Amino acid sequence: MVFSDQKGAVTAEFMLLFPTVVLALAGLLGVFQLGVAQLELTRDAFTQARQLSIKESLLPIEGAQFESYRDGQLVCVVAQKRLAIDLEATACLFQHGS
Repeated sequence: MVFSDQKGAVTAEFMLLFPTVVLALAGLLGVFQLGVAQLELTRDAFTQARQLSIKESLLPIEGAQFESYRDGQLVCVVAQKRLAIDLEATACLFQHGS
């Protein structure tokens, strides 16, 4: 029986590469989830700014903190959420009826 020097080389290379591919996919999935969370936070900040611009109060939205301030005729809301990193979004709208 003759043994080849290359026998099993593909399997060994696959076993070395597989964990790297899995880690890269996990990293991409994590970045995607953070992006979705940032978009949701931006939407929530806009919703809160809209509520304040029509002279209503802030809505209770779980998992995020909101701070509002006025800048002339603008009503602004800063939304913050704490995940693996701190996310922040700001939305400003004109005061309705001004």
